[in-house]
Amino acid sequence: MRKDEKNTNLMNEKIDIKDTNGKEILEEIIEGLSTQMEELKIQYEDNGYKIEENEKCIESLINEDDLEFRIFSPRSSSFIYKDKIEAMKKENEFLLEENEILQNKICDLSDKCNDCKEALKKMEEEKNILEYREDGENARSKLLSADLSEDNMISYIFSEELERKNILNEIREYSIHNLYNLRNEIDDCCELINYDSSTVKLQLDSML
Repeated sequence: MRKDEKNTNLMNEKIDIKDTNGKEILEEIIEGLSTQMEELKIQYEDNGYKIEENEKCIESLINEDDLEFRIFSPRSSSFIYKDKIEAMKKENEFLLEENEILQNKICDLSDKCNDCKEALKKMEEEKNILEYREDGENARSKLLSADLSEDNMISYIFSEELERKNILNEIREYSIHNLYNLRNEIDDCCELINYDSSTVKLQLDSML
């Protein structure tokens, strides 16, 4: 079974938020998708470098051909580098088509990766909320069963409320951190596309 098929099968499984293995499953999927994206990005960039190299070589051959024509004109054959130039142009056409396919695959993997990260974030938040509720229930049970004076009761309630506020602040900070990481992921994808600004906009629109 290929890695992408394995990841797809894992994503199609219903993951219980309370399942202790759910986090590990999502992290495994994210890691697999990220690895595939990195491999495709490297291939995409290599194709881009080759296209640029071919374009420079074509320009150089055309200039060289024109210079020889001016020096040795009239000559028996024109465009002595024609076949070589045509071959490089065809290679560039193929590489551009391949890069378009790679870009679509990268966008698709990025969407799946973001979905998994969002699910992981929700799983963590749900876990924190459940723990928070359980802590609250335990605190109330303790309070009802405790033999405390009025002053100690007030002090105890205050400390428990302060602790709950701290937990909520931690959950909020965690969510903000995840959103920041999500923005960085989008920025990383945008850096791949350095040919056409309209393509960048289309990719961003598809990710929102």
